[in-house]
Amino acid sequence: MNWLRHIIYVLLMLPVLLLSLLTVVLVVFVNLYLLLIKGFVGLKDALIKIKGSLSKWMRSKPGIRVFYGQLRKYNAKFRGVPDTYATIVSGRQNVLDADNWLSTVTLAQLNDTIIDVSIVTYNSAKHLNQLIESLIHQDYPLKNLHLIFVDNNSSDNTVELLNDIKATYQDEFYGVTLQLMDQNIGFGGGHNVSFMHATGKFFLITNPDLEFEKNAIVNAVSCASVDDLDKVASWEFRQKPYEHPKIYDPITLKTFWSSGACLLVNPKAFREVKGYDKNIFLYGEDVELSYRFIDRGWEIKYCPYAVVWHYTYEEVEEFKPRQFAGSILANGLLKLRYGSLSEGVASVVQYPALYLREAKQSTNTELRLRLVFKAYLSYLRKSLVFLLTRKKK
Repeated sequence: MNWLRHIIYVLLMLPVLLLSLLTVVLVVFVNLYLLLIKGFVGLKDALIKIKGSLSKWMRSKPGIRVFYGQLRKYNAKFRGVPDTYATIVSGRQNVLDADNWLSTVTLAQLNDTIIDVSIVTYNSAKHLNQLIESLIHQDYPLKNLHLIFVDNNSSDNTVELLNDIKATYQDEFYGVTLQLMDQNIGFGGGHNVSFMHATGKFFLITNPDLEFEKNAIVNAVSCASVDDLDKVASWEFRQKPYEHPKIYDPITLKTFWSSGACLLVNPKAFREVKGYDKNIFLYGEDVELSYRFIDRGWEIKYCPYAVVWHYTYEEVEEFKPRQFAGSILANGLLKLRYGSLSEGVASVVQYPALYLREAKQSTNTELRLRLVFKAYLSYLRKSLVFLLTRKKK
């Protein structure tokens, strides 16, 4: 009866999405009025007043108050994880000795294990030298690393540097492949193209703005070598200095999502789920891939001893517009595909709520509001696709 439940879900969500379209029209007219009549300062003050009025009205309606409370409850549940998972934040005391990982893989296994290293670049020139230097100094045999670069139509000197890398290091590695795109197809799209050139036992997805610790790849392969490749889809590297607080089982290493910044992937699993979703351009595509792996019966794991230094932020609490916009868009779309009905409704409501919240920000206010509104439009445009591709389980 799963198909019937999904049909009912879609039918119930469609009116909500239509209502949200009316909300967008209303927001446009309100913005035009406030910007033309009162100016931007007036817009900010007016939005705060509107939020206060809405909150007061909701508190006066018991039915709406209960409904909103349930939405918050289920939304919190969606962001949580099963109680069987142990919560461990990377960087704290670990359960095992890192040296034990090296003993699980033999030299013969290393010499027999080709890894395709997938690197998608876009104006990444300033990061390439440190990335290549860290790869050259790996404990892993260089002749078993196949570097695959996909450039998303960079406008700086990235392509020039990539050609130099290919000419210089072609013979030191298993090979260096360079694919130049005539447009930016996004992070996931770039790795999907890279996978077309992959032939190795593992597919290593990595950002260009990071450095590998000397034993990172060896430790990741050690982690993967003890697992059943018919069951496990991926093994995530640990990131420093800004780490994702990672929830994982300290014994099995299973987790419920993996960052795509540095991820060792089982090609069989990647091929089965058909790679990254092309509908997510940047940010959130790694979470969606994780959920799809799990939905198809695969396990995903976290390897805390395979360490990379990811220079994603130049300063603490840095505001990154593309990350902000991409993350809030993916958040809504993933709730449509993997969430319950209440979470699907919450995904529609969250954008007007975010709009009101960001109006109170003291910095980048105008930019934040524009990004939220743009994300909302993208959400509405892509919502039907995610509704019609609901999770299988």
